[in-house]
Amino acid sequence: MRYFKIATTVVFGLFWAAVVAVVIFGFTFPGGSTGEDLFPDPTVGQAVYDPAGAFDPAVEQALESQVDAIEERSGAELAIYVWVEDFATEESNEAAARALLDEWGVGRAGFDDGLVWLISLESNLVHGKVSYYAGAGFLRGYMSQGDLQAVIDEVIVPAAVQGQLGGGMITAIDVVSAAITPAGTDRLNLLRQLNAVVGLIGAPIALLVMVGFVFFAWRREGDDPEVLDSDSILMAGPPADMTPPLATVVRKGKATQHSLDTLLMELASTGRIGFQNLDQIGKVKSDDEPNPLLDPAIEGPEGEAQRTRNRAAPRRGTRVTSALSPRLPTLPRITGRIAVGVAGMSLKRTRPAM
Repeated sequence: MRYFKIATTVVFGLFWAAVVAVVIFGFTFPGGSTGEDLFPDPTVGQAVYDPAGAFDPAVEQALESQVDAIEERSGAELAIYVWVEDFATEESNEAAARALLDEWGVGRAGFDDGLVWLISLESNLVHGKVSYYAGAGFLRGYMSQGDLQAVIDEVIVPAAVQGQLGGGMITAIDVVSAAITPAGTDRLNLLRQLNAVVGLIGAPIALLVMVGFVFFAWRREGDDPEVLDSDSILMAGPPADMTPPLATVVRKGKATQHSLDTLLMELASTGRIGFQNLDQIGKVKSDDEPNPLLDPAIEGPEGEAQRTRNRAAPRRGTRVTSALSPRLPTLPRITGRIAVGVAGMSLKRTRPAM
């Protein structure tokens, strides 16, 4: 469990260290592109592309002029792409618009102020889908997603229904141009500066904090000098003075019935107490002949002879004392005998052997 906590802490720290490295240095991980590009490479200085042939040259020129004016006064970058895609859906067209922005790198690095318009027409150049995709900086500084969707619903689509797609796009870019105000540009520049401060100052501090957290967690959980310097980890077995009854107390943290049973077995193994089987004592009748095997209280030669044979006979069962543990001190001589019933057994204290 401790090693699992160590591994979790290290992985957690490395993850956040990688995040901080991405923020500081702009690292990117491989595998961002999973296939071939959907669009051909752009032409330098060109913002409007119409492989479908839906726009007149005058419309293309007007759109180019509008986009150039926006970029000159704000730095924001726009692209317009019109193609034929008979089976386009809302979802596929939006995904293609995002791919267009990513593949062409529309928007300044660090500002993320790009905006693309993708128009997918059917072969008849009448019906189709219109989608946009904007960078996070453009959305924060100029127009929200709701504003851009309103441009589609209230400007582009009505114009396209009337067969004036080119005119609708010119009006749409006018709306976008009006939203790109100097105040919005200043706000975007301020956000960029704040990001730079966080990246250049805050991120190294965060990285150091994360590395320190991982190091101290490792020191606390994985490199504990109190544990590694303890002689207990070098012990090959129990202490020499630990008796079996004491071991049961250490194991459980308290004395239990198991501790008492182990103590009795320890005493019996050293000959200080003895056990006699009373399984058949309930079958003895009052007129039966005395049998020292069944009645431990029988006195006289027969009982003494049987007890002598018991002491001389080899003991059965497992010896519970350890070779490392010292024998218990000799119990004092007991002149009387006391029979105690424990779990169907008769416990009798005997004199120690001479």
